[in-house]
Amino acid sequence: MQVGGPEVESARAAISDLLAGPPEARADLPDKVLSSIKALSPEDAGPFLVEAAKAGRLSVIPLLDALLDEPRYAAQAAEALGFVRSEDAAPVLRKAERSESKAVVKSARRALHRLKSQGIPVEEAVPSVPSEIALVGRRRILKSMLSHVDSRGSQYLSLLISAPLTGIEGIDLIGGDQQGITDFAAAGTTKRDYEEHLALAAEHHMTLVEAPSSYVLFRAREFEAVNREKEIPLPSDYQIYRDLFQGEDYECALIYQEIDAQAVRNDPSLPDRAKALFETDECGPWFIPEDRIEPFALQLIEAEESTLVLSETAQEERTDRILKTACYEIFTPEVRALYKRRLEENAYVFLKTSREELAGTALACALQLAPDGPAPSAIPFVQELIKRSVAVFVAVERKEPRIHRVGS
Repeated sequence: MQVGGPEVESARAAISDLLAGPPEARADLPDKVLSSIKALSPEDAGPFLVEAAKAGRLSVIPLLDALLDEPRYAAQAAEALGFVRSEDAAPVLRKAERSESKAVVKSARRALHRLKSQGIPVEEAVPSVPSEIALVGRRRILKSMLSHVDSRGSQYLSLLISAPLTGIEGIDLIGGDQQGITDFAAAGTTKRDYEEHLALAAEHHMTLVEAPSSYVLFRAREFEAVNREKEIPLPSDYQIYRDLFQGEDYECALIYQEIDAQAVRNDPSLPDRAKALFETDECGPWFIPEDRIEPFALQLIEAEESTLVLSETAQEERTDRILKTACYEIFTPEVRALYKRRLEENAYVFLKTSREELAGTALACALQLAPDGPAPSAIPFVQELIKRSVAVFVAVERKEPRIHRVGS
């Protein structure tokens, strides 16, 4: 849908004239074009530039590049570059990433992610796991680790840091997408003791992998945001080290720097392997909370114990209806977003522990949970999670020693 208005129409005509001219004219943009766009407010310019990017493709790149030097329109220009389906847009966006404006940087990163998600080659500016030692303030981060996300949406973060006055310290943080930061500890250590500490955590069924320190700090800030939103007090010790957890935000989960999301989307077999995720130590304990699954489990028990005689087909249809309703009512947009993020984090853990197929499966399931993804009852991951959660509740309710297969 085109955006309109006299000023927009004037800018549209100016750009049309420019694109109709010889290519050399586009390299030296006439003042008429820029002045027409600058007659628009940034709010009006944004959707108009996206429209121009979609229509003009390569021809509009010089215009958007020029607008990156205009502070009022730079963020809108960076956003529009994500709709120019060409790898030629990527170098211009890399330039925008170096802007001093956080809004422009965010728009550029969002645009780069859009290009990558469409299968357009985008050279990574920074390796996923930098080899150099990160420096935050006067502290050096010697090692940064994160764990898989557990059944409650919690994740363990760990840092080994060195500071001039305090020496080497180990920092442990536990945060969750529902409770925010719940535990924080910092203590002096040695590299050897720190490695033993990590080994002990692994013995307690915690899968730990190295990740860029900037991303581990970002995850901590995400959890801190939950504390603020829900007005949950932060651990007092975290306040002392709060300046350590600063930096630029990531636009998306780290796994998208490692796996081509478009290639995952193009493999329809991956979501159907969702059941394999629940056979892992990381996702095996995932169940829907009892208070959410109980109404549907009780409906199934009541249906099975009913004196009404139904054919096997009718009984299966009733079971399917109950499970389908559970999928819809439990997987609200908010819950979809929670599980999408959890799967993205665990996909990275699978990848870094040499389980590439599981990583692809987890990411495929996460992509289906996007707002524009299939209905909940059509997502294999949701179906499996609901069925196994109902089965566990039914087994406990009946005090039986094993889990029944429900709706299989």
